[in-house]
Amino acid sequence: MRERVKQFLEEAKAKEKEARKRERDIFLISIGLTEDPERTQKLYCDHYDPPYTLWDSEKGQYYYNAPIPLEVTDEEYEELKKYGQYKKAGDASDSLLDPGAEKTLNILNTLMLVTAILGVIVLFYKALNSGLFIYFIAPVGVFITYLAFWAMIKVYINISQNLHEINRKIK
Repeated sequence: MRERVKQFLEEAKAKEKEARKRERDIFLISIGLTEDPERTQKLYCDHYDPPYTLWDSEKGQYYYNAPIPLEVTDEEYEELKKYGQYKKAGDASDSLLDPGAEKTLNILNTLMLVTAILGVIVLFYKALNSGLFIYFIAPVGVFITYLAFWAMIKVYINISQNLHEINRKIK
């Protein structure tokens, strides 16, 4: 076998082995199989990205103190995967989204639209009684303004809900 091919295969195998070890360590930590809680290891990242929130001035990188997973054999790991429940930090079971603010805003927005429609009906009635065409412009303007305002608030509510959903999926 050529030297370059052999070197490439060795590097690929080493990367694959490291990825499997990282996946196993994450799984073991997620199910709580760690060394003594007092012992941790520093994991580094080039940019601020939770949980990498602490700054190491010597290395010039962000880090966090991660628990050290227990050492297990491949057979033990396969058995643990069968029975262990993988629980990702920030999982939906840990904290449920409380859409109270969005619901309240949606209710207020609907009440404002209903109030605006009732106001427009009253203005149309007054315009009919006056008989002047100019008085028909006010109810139309009020209705268009409140309809646009209602639509903008609905868009903000949808954006907020989508951001909550994206945040939940990322975690």
